[in-house]
Amino acid sequence: GSYGQKTADAVRAFQLMLLENGVTGIDATGEADAATQDYLYSELLGFKINTPKSYGAGNAAALNPGNLYASACALIDADTGALLFGKEAYAKKYPASTTKVMTLLLALEYPNLSEIVTVPAAAAEIPGDSSRVPIQVGEQLPYEDLVYGLMIRSGNDAANAIAAIAAGSVEAFVDRMNARAVELGLLSTHYTNPHGYHDGDHYTTAADMAELLRRALQNPAFEAIFRARRYTMSATNVRKQRVIECRYDIFNAKSKYYDADAFGGKTGFTTPAGYCFVGAAERNGVRLIAVVFDSGISKYNRWTDAERLFDYGFAVKGV
Repeated sequence: GSYGQKTADAVRAFQLMLLENGVTGIDATGEADAATQDYLYSELLGFKINTPKSYGAGNAAALNPGNLYASACALIDADTGALLFGKEAYAKKYPASTTKVMTLLLALEYPNLSEIVTVPAAAAEIPGDSSRVPIQVGEQLPYEDLVYGLMIRSGNDAANAIAAIAAGSVEAFVDRMNARAVELGLLSTHYTNPHGYHDGDHYTTAADMAELLRRALQNPAFEAIFRARRYTMSATNVRKQRVIECRYDIFNAKSKYYDADAFGGKTGFTTPAGYCFVGAAERNGVRLIAVVFDSGISKYNRWTDAERLFDYGFAVKGV
């Protein structure tokens, strides 16, 4: 098969495990050289090999980076910003639609959320396979409906509409996004659009994303929308009233991936970014923020990783 980046990352993780166990003559390069292959095909029982399937739920505080599917993650204390757990937390990653955390933060600076606005042409200027609310160019609706459509339906059309309405153009809004990233100290973050559709120059890190969400949650209006599971969009000049819903498994009490502590989140997916999730949880007054980037081939892995991170954080916090 193809020896791509994911294979190289896996080989590097194996090499790091060998080094952590005192092996010499190995370099963590991601290349399957002769020395690495000798160990790969040898008896490995003497090594501390951690995989997602070797995770012990009964000892949450023993979580190891190898117990997570994600290639990068971060867990922080939402009050202090302290990094409680990280795995490649400062590595450049593609955020996909988790970008909309920044878009929402800036969108809420619009002076009148209840203002009736007209959907601009920019709303249609998105790639064909984009997620949509959907909305139509020329449709008239409350600005607030665009904001909820952005988060609950992950509408790229809503992202572009908000950008054009709030800043005059999508490009001007992206400039605001990048300026705010610098202002917040997110120095490993750069945006090229307001929705997260893949672009090689559109990136962040798990640590930056966690800090962004921490700062955003200090805005009560942001938290209210971040928590929303259901919203009724107004009737407009082109459609009837409709209800939009968030159906994330982590919030669904009937799902095996349900986490009762989690209170808000945003997913993302593109092929280069993989399955992503940024979310927050609270238990007995302790608030945590988890970021999961590139969580493997299954969309469900992000829920598993997020729950393990939250459980770890609550365990080390003693709640």
